[in-house]
Amino acid sequence: MKNAPLRLVLTALFCLLLANCSKEVNDDGNGGGGGGTQSCTIPSAQKSELAYCPSIPLNTPSPAVTITGTARYEFRATSSSGLGGGTLSTRPIRFAEIRVSNSNGNLIQCAETDNSGNFSMLLPADSQSYTIAVSSRGQNSSANVSVLNSPDQNDFYTLSTSVTTDGSKSVGTFTASGRGDVLGGAFNIFDQIVKSQEFIKTSTAGCTGLNGPNVNCSPYNPLTTPSGGTAKVSAFWKKGFNPNSYFCNDSSGLSFYLPSADQLYILGGIGGDVDSSDTDHYDNSVIIHELAHFLEDQYAKSDSPGGSHDGNSVLDPRLMWSEGWANFFQGAVSDTPLYQDTFGNADGSTGNFFFQSLEFRCQSGTSNDGAGCFDLPTTTGEGNFREFATARALWDLLDDGTNATNGDDQFNSGTFTDDFSIPFQEIWTGFLNLASSSLSFRNVGLFHELTTQLTGATTTNFTDYKTLVTTGERQQPNRIDYANPISASSTCTTTIPSSGSNQFKAHDYYDYTHSTAGTLALDLTHNDSSGARDVDLYLYREDYTLFSSSKIIAASNEQNDGGTESISVTNLPAGRYLINVHYFQGPVNQTYSLTLTNNANPGGKKVCPETSF
Repeated sequence: MKNAPLRLVLTALFCLLLANCSKEVNDDGNGGGGGGTQSCTIPSAQKSELAYCPSIPLNTPSPAVTITGTARYEFRATSSSGLGGGTLSTRPIRFAEIRVSNSNGNLIQCAETDNSGNFSMLLPADSQSYTIAVSSRGQNSSANVSVLNSPDQNDFYTLSTSVTTDGSKSVGTFTASGRGDVLGGAFNIFDQIVKSQEFIKTSTAGCTGLNGPNVNCSPYNPLTTPSGGTAKVSAFWKKGFNPNSYFCNDSSGLSFYLPSADQLYILGGIGGDVDSSDTDHYDNSVIIHELAHFLEDQYAKSDSPGGSHDGNSVLDPRLMWSEGWANFFQGAVSDTPLYQDTFGNADGSTGNFFFQSLEFRCQSGTSNDGAGCFDLPTTTGEGNFREFATARALWDLLDDGTNATNGDDQFNSGTFTDDFSIPFQEIWTGFLNLASSSLSFRNVGLFHELTTQLTGATTTNFTDYKTLVTTGERQQPNRIDYANPISASSTCTTTIPSSGSNQFKAHDYYDYTHSTAGTLALDLTHNDSSGARDVDLYLYREDYTLFSSSKIIAASNEQNDGGTESISVTNLPAGRYLINVHYFQGPVNQTYSLTLTNNANPGGKKVCPETSF
């Protein structure tokens, strides 16, 4: 999804983890109190999508004529000024279904376009008129996607021409327009998803035998998923339509992925306007970003709680991993580090909501002091809590830096050089490792752990790998700073480094597995009996949102606590939990100790963070 003012693409901002939501509105429909409840709902299907062609070709007529042709769509190019106009370029409609019907509307032949948008088929040599319709969908070894108009109607788009079968002939080139009905927008969405599927397929063609701790890599097939989940991509788009209308908001444009339904929603405009309002049907960064969330949901697993993010904040590492992965993936597919989100086009008025390179952390000529720099971590570990630091780290792993002029060398006052790279298939295998049911609290540190454990990898110098992520983006290549596995010990203390709301500096997070249902007690002491230091203690459900009361199992968060915090829960179900020590206020560089008592440790043991992996 996108979030004003930077308009970044988000995964799930308010109610997108559910299939519907509702909010209070006034009688005039504006948000506010009173006046009843308006239902804000993704509409339910009134009919199913028409089945794909049953076989290709559907039949072999005799006598027959050979009909050939080429299908293309008009494309609007982006630039630093926004979305272009003038003479629109054309691109082939690749790997798309073709349905041929007679004058009665009956299906009589099926075909598919090739990589160049060309097709050839046999039709009856009967001198009759037939309609050749190229669909905005494909279901083959190169593409598995449908671009549809709405989730209630499930109609795909078609680009059509007619032919009279009085001899073998070519129907020539017919093109979906980028103006008028903007049919080219639907086919661009289709093509960007096809391009993404082709990229993964090509990049992983040789990954058989690449072994991770939880998965063996195998060549990507767009028709299947390793877990048997949803492989087909369903993307919904309509000219001039804003999917945010489903959430009672038509003024702010929105593209998003809906995980509860495995569906992409791409912004087609606002209030019917496609020339001056926000649209995404030609914003390839946005389209592929949303597809990346689908891939995360179906091929790996997402623990992201969703929520607002502005691309320049220290936030939940699960959200930052999900968004950083999606920002990176669109760059990898497009073979450019640029992330761009435009509004309007040159036929009306245009510009960029977002125009950010994954290569350059800082503006040319600026020093590494934060001025002129974007989403810049300053302390090792902070990069795990930043969206674009995550995206840049992944990009730097893929790119050896040869295309950079000063971006990769600009971090740490010019002392870091990105001359290390690994193939995408290794990144993909590490990504697939995240699907393991034994894992939780997925974040970029966990991804690094899994990726550096690969055996049989093309590149095995993981010293360089760790140097890149720690020096380049100041990330920990592990979970030391988030969801740290704990070891029970007779003694240990932990330093309190900071205070406040910063999720990196003001929190310690421990991944705790409650093996057997029963009592859990947590007792924390810190060396400030005066109460000037306010240290709070929380126990969260696995799918927590920070400080959300519905996900808090128990908390000890009184001010002026005199140096102690305690939690006791009886009959705690077996499962995965997060222990959070929050340094709310007070002097820094003090220490605390945390004692855990459960069925396995009835006498109590000190909780100690892992310091190496």
